[in-house]
Amino acid sequence: MTLSTVEMNDLWDRLAKAIPARGLLVFPGGIRSEAAIAMWPSDKPVSDFLDLAQKLEAQIVYLAAEVVSADTLLEMVASLLDDAGAAYQYETAEAFFEAVGIQSHKLVAEYLSYGKARLGRKSTIAVEWTHGGVVHHYLAVADWLGKLLDMASEITDLLEPLQDDD
Repeated sequence: MTLSTVEMNDLWDRLAKAIPARGLLVFPGGIRSEAAIAMWPSDKPVSDFLDLAQKLEAQIVYLAAEVVSADTLLEMVASLLDDAGAAYQYETAEAFFEAVGIQSHKLVAEYLSYGKARLGRKSTIAVEWTHGGVVHHYLAVADWLGKLLDMASEITDLLEPLQDDD
């Protein structure tokens, strides 16, 4: 499910109230597990997801949001590189782009501008609970995240010739 920034904030606020209102405990964070995952259909309301958790007597619901930070802009590009460690040597995306000589490329400027305009915004909201060894997962994604990821991917395309020289 993709939502606008306003809708993401509204969803977060509603979840923060709705989960405890159902008698469920909130764990502030996500589940990292190798267990089977059941993804909630994006066309079904999150209230039905929480109703199911309550009916199946889940006791803890995990609630997490990814918020865009300056580090996110570097991480998005680095995660797509063959050698992510090369990018992580730098404290900022700008420092990395300057070090590899692409800081003046139009796409880099657009990426940084677009990303910085979204600093502090929630990019994803995940709600999870377990039952019978299965992690039940609901995910909401900001409607602008796909564009930011696409831009990061295009930047890695700029870096491919530089990586081939190594």
